[in-house]
Amino acid sequence: MTRPDAPLLGLHGIRKHFGASCALAGVDFSLQRGEIHALCGENGAGKSTLMKILAGIHKPDAGTIILDGEMVIIDGPAQAMRLGIGLVHQEIALCGDATVAENVFMAQINAGNRAWMDYAGLNARAHVILKRLGQQDIDPARRVDVLLA
Repeated sequence: MTRPDAPLLGLHGIRKHFGASCALAGVDFSLQRGEIHALCGENGAGKSTLMKILAGIHKPDAGTIILDGEMVIIDGPAQAMRLGIGLVHQEIALCGDATVAENVFMAQINAGNRAWMDYAGLNARAHVILKRLGQQDIDPARRVDVLLA
């Protein structure tokens, strides 16, 4: 059982090289439940590399990832999503012929079987998010290209 004071996420000794270039040299980071952090640093400091390791895009050369008290090995983006880890990239591209809800949950849709996708549920979840952002007038079922016209 996980201790209540244990971090939700712990990164220990994370290392990553791209050829001879060291992107991460033993990064330690922890996140408690409910905390919000910002990673700040100059270009090339390793912020995106660290996030891409968490999202399963890159594999670390060394180090451990502890999630909710369990050591995990993130083999790819689909596994990261199953673990509840997602990444919003700096350059966001919208799919104009998709709905607002489909754009919000694009990664989950791509990782799953579209035939079994609960689109009514996606629309409802997207509506909750839009309302929280003060954008409740946007219909999650509308196509993005129609809204941008």
